[in-house]
Amino acid sequence: PVYPPITFFGGLFTREEIQSLHMRGDCFVLPTRCEGFGVCQAEAMAFGKPVISSNFGGCLEFMNEKNSFLIRTSTSPVYGMLFPNYNGYMNWGEPDVMHLRQIMRYVFDKNNALEVKFRAERGQKDVTGLRNWKKIGPDMMKRLSVINASFGKR
Repeated sequence: PVYPPITFFGGLFTREEIQSLHMRGDCFVLPTRCEGFGVCQAEAMAFGKPVISSNFGGCLEFMNEKNSFLIRTSTSPVYGMLFPNYNGYMNWGEPDVMHLRQIMRYVFDKNNALEVKFRAERGQKDVTGLRNWKKIGPDMMKRLSVINASFGKR
């Protein structure tokens, strides 16, 4: 079989280095247990890259089967975390490693290039509004109003 080149980078990156990686890369892959929002996925989509990530967590606010490639997940209890906000009453989304492998192979296969390109372009269009503060601001105000109302005004 033919294997795609994979490069692993560790450590912290500057904004310019992150942008450079997005411009050079062919695909963004993040099999994660959970994301609060999914900034990394949104950035990669904004660069027009195909994105492969877990079908779990906050990234599902903007990722779907039409604009990205979602990895099947199963849930498992959160355990062994050093942070007190996480506990065994919460669940992670465990990525299905075999499904991840299938998706990566699918995206790499040149026979699927048109669909991969279409999803990447759709993803780029879909996340464009996420970076628009005129759209985000009113949504945030509504959510904060609901939170404020539930706790009572102070």
